[in-house]
Amino acid sequence: MQHTEAVAPHQRYHIPNLKRGLEVFEVLAKNTDGISLSEISRITGYSKNSIFRIICTLEDCGYVVKNKDQRKIRMSRKLAALGYAAFGESNIVDGVMKEDFVVSFSGHTFDCVDKGFAKGEPVDVVIRPEDVDVVPVEKGMLSGKVFSVTFKGDYYEIIVDVAGFKWMLETSDYVGEGQVIGLRIEPDAIHVMKRSKFSDTFGDYSTFSEEMEHLSDVTGEDEQE
Repeated sequence: MQHTEAVAPHQRYHIPNLKRGLEVFEVLAKNTDGISLSEISRITGYSKNSIFRIICTLEDCGYVVKNKDQRKIRMSRKLAALGYAAFGESNIVDGVMKEDFVVSFSGHTFDCVDKGFAKGEPVDVVIRPEDVDVVPVEKGMLSGKVFSVTFKGDYYEIIVDVAGFKWMLETSDYVGEGQVIGLRIEPDAIHVMKRSKFSDTFGDYSTFSEEMEHLSDVTGEDEQE
């Protein structure tokens, strides 16, 4: 992917290093098993020194990881989690990384597939609504009271209050409002992300919460102004 000199509508406002970083993401997306720094340099047409600096920045921010031999670079699960959040509603909760492959949130400790965090490091945990299984209370890792149920045609959208935080679930199993249910979450459904400066803006939050809806309203008003 040699970079081209095509003129974009807002080219004079572009940030060159940001553009290079996005091109690196595009290369990584096409090489999911990993790719070397030299190959990224060859494909993008940028110098090895420039690619090295970009990769170091992305690695420190948690967006790329290196294979054990340190020769191949690939996208991290953090980037995948951001993608999930962009294409649909997600539950985002505060968590603490206990050790590699173990994270604690909502009063329970879960197995996960993420590693590379410090022990005891505060993290954001992202879970898609369809990745939570509704089970009997006695079989659940978490439990909560059903706040609302909406039929969406081929599934039910359920809002569940778990210790004061409202989770969104999507399931084909009907449950009634006011019913107490169990929630089961498999390790590969849990996406652990490094905390950002926005993590504590609303405390525990989700993308469908009233706070986020309010934020969207405010943003819309600002754009109109």
